[in-house]
Amino acid sequence: MVSALVWRLMRDKSEESEKLKKVLVKMSGKSQRRGVEPSAGTLLSGLFVVLTELLQNFIIICIKMGYNKIY
Repeated sequence: MVSALVWRLMRDKSEESEKLKKVLVKMSGKSQRRGVEPSAGTLLSGLFVVLTELLQNFIIICIKMGYNKIY
């Protein structure tokens, strides 16, 4: 599912997708040359960081609300 999202994002040339690509490259922590399209690996890495942060925040919120068993 995530790889399909990255595949579609790589082929989309809209302004919104270009902004998202820049964010994912920054989140991945990998250096990128100017004018070069980011690779699928870079976008996957950035998306993994974003999803990890979201999951961690979700778990923290659940713990604060008193849900001890999330699964």
